[in-house]
Amino acid sequence: MIGAAGRSPSAARLAGDYFQHLVAWNEALEALRSPAVTAVTVEHPDAGNVDDVVVHRGVGPSLYTQVKHAVDASTPVGHRWLMSTRTSNPTSSGVLQKFHRSWRDLTTRHDHPELRLVTDREIDPNDAVMRGLDRVTELLVPDISHRRAAEGRALWSQHLDITEDELVEFLGSLRFETGRTIRSQQQRAATLMSAAGLNSDHRAIDSAVGLIRDWVQLRERTLTPEKLREMALERVGQQRTPGAVVVVEAIDYDPHPEDADERINFIDAYLGNDAFERRQLHDPNQWHRISEDIEQVAQRLHNAGVRRAIVRGAMRLPVWFHAGTAFREVSGFEVAGLQKEAIWSSEDLSASVDVRAETAAVGDGPDAAVAVGVAADPTAEVSAYIAAANLPVGSLTSILPAVGPSPAAIPDSPTAAAAAVAVRNAVRDLLRTVSVARIHLFLATPGALALLLGHRWNAMRPTIVYEHLGTGNGYAPTFLILA
Repeated sequence: MIGAAGRSPSAARLAGDYFQHLVAWNEALEALRSPAVTAVTVEHPDAGNVDDVVVHRGVGPSLYTQVKHAVDASTPVGHRWLMSTRTSNPTSSGVLQKFHRSWRDLTTRHDHPELRLVTDREIDPNDAVMRGLDRVTELLVPDISHRRAAEGRALWSQHLDITEDELVEFLGSLRFETGRTIRSQQQRAATLMSAAGLNSDHRAIDSAVGLIRDWVQLRERTLTPEKLREMALERVGQQRTPGAVVVVEAIDYDPHPEDADERINFIDAYLGNDAFERRQLHDPNQWHRISEDIEQVAQRLHNAGVRRAIVRGAMRLPVWFHAGTAFREVSGFEVAGLQKEAIWSSEDLSASVDVRAETAAVGDGPDAAVAVGVAADPTAEVSAYIAAANLPVGSLTSILPAVGPSPAAIPDSPTAAAAAVAVRNAVRDLLRTVSVARIHLFLATPGALALLLGHRWNAMRPTIVYEHLGTGNGYAPTFLILA
């Protein structure tokens, strides 16, 4: 809108505080899960310019985190931002100089401290050094040692007035976690809070940020995990028993794989260079291996006595569904999945949700096709694919919300848990009326709902789950799931 005012300095400051406190809360949650952590300090008085959050470990170096919030997208992480100083103060230091000064000071007092920059700024794509950031380790080492980075390496060394060898040593201790938006931090908080058994809705997250805000104002700002847990239970509240975080990196990397109790990664198995393109595997026979990996994760957790799994990650609907079948209700599991910033859980089952099921003959084969449409109605596209692929299918049953499909048809966790049961029951009703050898399953649902549906998918028939290849491009078979 022309003439619209930008954010006031107070609003920017409050947003920065909220972002910093949210990052600190997530580090506190991670500390509750790690036996190596002995204490956490916020705004450490002796940590120099890396004082926002310090995680102390019984063995190994402490982790010093500095949080930087961006008002807008005009200042990406590159040498210009890292080296810029306040023009009003010629003696001021830039971000990179502050990190180096803190690293040098802490190194004299400790052995190889770990430093980390967490920011919602993205990397400057035109910066020759930052382009070499390893997205797995979040380090510029070893790329900055290569010949192609010689010019940038010389610039950074000159800026810090150090040798290139010291620069490489310094950068080996500094992680750049960029593009960490407030939304991604809220998603991380919801997952970790649910895994800790804490309330995890928006109100609970706001209460947790308030806890950090109050903590910063305490005289004693170093707390043990035991004290942190006590404060969290008092301020946020416990909802259910703790569980394990299962991170699935199917079509893209998770920003915080360190949260995972179990991690599955098969990004390289896909065709395509980004998450939008990744829909089919290089070798479709690999679906069987991926299925085994998912099942093995569930078996390991079951053997360890874990009966609650919180699933998070960038994956398409067949993978969400199969994760649910791995953690099936009949195996004694409860499941929860991250849906946007909310946790949808099988434990939040409400009374009932009405769905309508319509069955039409599409051939004379021994199998049945089931199309579940929540976000949209896939019936026409599924019907066309069945004919084009000559599937051995005799009928197509479309299951839709009684209120009609739409992105808002399933607004929350209780509705999703009830919808999963309703869809499962509708398929069971179908199996009572016709003879079916196999089910061909097509999904157009939120990811977490596919997880909850898989969790309830028992007493069925062997089920082939299909991946949608994009509007007009049909489908492709993925997993064969025994039920």
